Amino acid sequence: MKIKVFLSLVLLAQASVRATVDANGNGLSDVYEFIYFNGPADPFGDPDDDGASNYDEMVWGTNPTNATSKVLGPTVTRNGMALQFTWPGAPYRSYEFGASENLVTWQPLASGFISSYTENLAASDAPARRLYRLRVSLPSISAPSVAGFTAASRGSDLILTWIMDNNVFYELESSRTLTGWQSVSARAISPYVEPLNSAGAPSRHFYRLRITGSSSGAGNGGLDAWEEALYQQTFGVSPDARDSDGDGMNDLQEFQLGLRPGKKDHPAVRLVVFTPLEK
Repeated sequence: MKIKVFLSLVLLAQASVRATVDANGNGLSDVYEFIYFNGPADPFGDPDDDGASNYDEMVWGTNPTNATSKVLGPTVTRNGMALQFTWPGAPYRSYEFGASENLVTWQPLASGFISSYTENLAASDAPARRLYRLRVSLPSISAPSVAGFTAASRGSDLILTWIMDNNVFYELESSRTLTGWQSVSARAISPYVEPLNSAGAPSRHFYRLRITGSSSGAGNGGLDAWEEALYQQTFGVSPDARDSDGDGMNDLQEFQLGLRPGKKDHPAVRLVVFTPLEK
């Protein structure tokens, strides 16, 4: 019997929010960007010209600056009526191997932290032709949400309150038109007091609260487990034990605050103290 095997390699784009540190919101982990680019990078860029974007390589667990570190699909070997699929599994990645007869409807065959799958071609329900695909994702956590966001006036002040989650960061924004939004506080804490009688205050204002980051994760103090593992693999120590730029703040603290471990941007570096001269 002649058997046709078709392989399709696709990337599973994670829709939910992960605990990954991502200060600029470009979809790339700050840890990943620091290790491979020493700063922000283009998620759609392909500096090693291997056909996979920086974002794809981050999810697949390959090196975006090394063309020999490629995103590889499964290899197939046949042993009698058994079809064996294998692929290089990266740490902390979840894989889903699926099949289809028409490229429209896909059936999951196996999923989890796996790196192989065996198809029995002698099964009574085995189709004459089947197409296969492999999808990968980084383990995700439930996306945090804003709860109990309310507003009340008190004299000439507007009091904004919400249920605080100490593991996430909140940014308060305002708008006059609902089209352009301006940051009021990058690290807002409930209750937040907004004066209403300040000069130039509009008669109507809209407010919204965004979750911009998380300090909880499966890794070390805010990093996901895969980020911490990548850091330790690269430098041999945990990020809280290294100060790459020598500015007095360890790398873990800089990741948590949205700073760059490769740049002297400790808040105290630009602190100017003015002391009047005595007469």
